[in-house]
Amino acid sequence: MANMNTRDSIRRIFAVSSAALLCACAHTPLPDAVRAAGLSGSAPKLPEGARIICAEQKSKSAIIFDAAAPDWNRPEAVVFRWSADSAPEIRDSDRVKFAALTDCKSVDGGLKILVSASLGGIALVEFPSGKTLFYKSVAAPSETWKDVNPHSAEMLPDGNIVVASSYGKRNIILLSVPENANSPEDIAEFPYEFEGAHGAVWDGANKILWVVGLNEFAGFEYNFDKKNPAVKKVFSAPIETGGKPFGGHDLCFAADTRWLFITGDCELRMFDTKTREFKTVETAPNHFKSISMLPESAGGAVAVLKPSENYWSDAVRFYAGDFPIAGRLDGARFYKARWFPAAARRENSK
Repeated sequence: MANMNTRDSIRRIFAVSSAALLCACAHTPLPDAVRAAGLSGSAPKLPEGARIICAEQKSKSAIIFDAAAPDWNRPEAVVFRWSADSAPEIRDSDRVKFAALTDCKSVDGGLKILVSASLGGIALVEFPSGKTLFYKSVAAPSETWKDVNPHSAEMLPDGNIVVASSYGKRNIILLSVPENANSPEDIAEFPYEFEGAHGAVWDGANKILWVVGLNEFAGFEYNFDKKNPAVKKVFSAPIETGGKPFGGHDLCFAADTRWLFITGDCELRMFDTKTREFKTVETAPNHFKSISMLPESAGGAVAVLKPSENYWSDAVRFYAGDFPIAGRLDGARFYKARWFPAAARRENSK
């Protein structure tokens, strides 16, 4: 197979007939095509000014890097850093709830960053000032990550927040956020059960909230009631790999398309939000904590967080060839990485 760049590879995914569900086996032609820069393992060329935001658990920080910087260890490679430990708006007693960041994504066109943490912390941070606009712990003071474990969060069109939490019985947690939330107590919780929830994404084109869990992928209608938010399940599909639970982890749009990336314990799928059909991209021992794609107009590079130690890696890699390194920070414990300011989300479908 001839080598190809990321943009052409992703285009091939979208061009495959939606009626033909690909076989769930490793090393099919489609995975080879998706593995972006081809068999040479070369990294895609990044556009000038490309940035990537990482949830870094060792320093308990959300860090934005100049993605093209040759050495992420140098101070000039860091564009922005936020940590609850140094955020003056967060009470000392609440800082522990942000001890293990699980996600950080751009919202509001890159003007804000939505942060989630395993011990219950959720925060909306202004960019580039770093001001914490509001925060909430969805875990009670006596609870640990074994009781809740937020893995991601998403902002809804009215400014409310939905949290995807993998443990316990409160897995989809809607947060009612007043216009001027002065304290965490001002923010009310409306929880739902959804086993193993790990990712949530708002689909503006279809007005549906998509959620991935342990062995289910579902779509929910939202009532747009800011004070009393509620969701209703309108789509559900069981998901598994080789007869075992899929183990859904990350969920995000392939930029500027109607397709969702869904990562699992040992499978990468895509979901067409129009036809509501899945496509297997890869089944292999590659467990991606996160996946993120630049728009095709910006080159279409796909970045993944592929753990090298436990749940973490000190490097962000390209989904290409042998997963060449996009950037590395010595000693880091990156959990997720996303293009910034808004490469992994979109408001309108093409």
